[in-house]
Amino acid sequence: MKRRTERISQLQKKARKQQFKLQELKSLFNDRQKEMEDYLKFKEERRAEEERERFINECATKIQAWWRGTMVRKGLGPYKRRKKAPKDKKKKVK
Repeated sequence: MKRRTERISQLQKKARKQQFKLQELKSLFNDRQKEMEDYLKFKEERRAEEERERFINECATKIQAWWRGTMVRKGLGPYKRRKKAPKDKKKKVK
């Protein structure tokens, strides 16, 4: 009978250790899970910011191209049409 009670107490002790270990692992798992969620959130925010930046750059490029085309068509700024130099109708006589 004594051996059985000792065996039972050993098994209970082992079960408590395993329960404690299980709680530690659950805590570690929850910490890592939170870290992963934070990282994925950060990664998504970064991707969204890069996408927004790319969109803004594309829009700016389109606006700049439109404006340059307007300047060229209207002959404004550095794209002015040059006036031809008037030709001398009289030739110099030597």
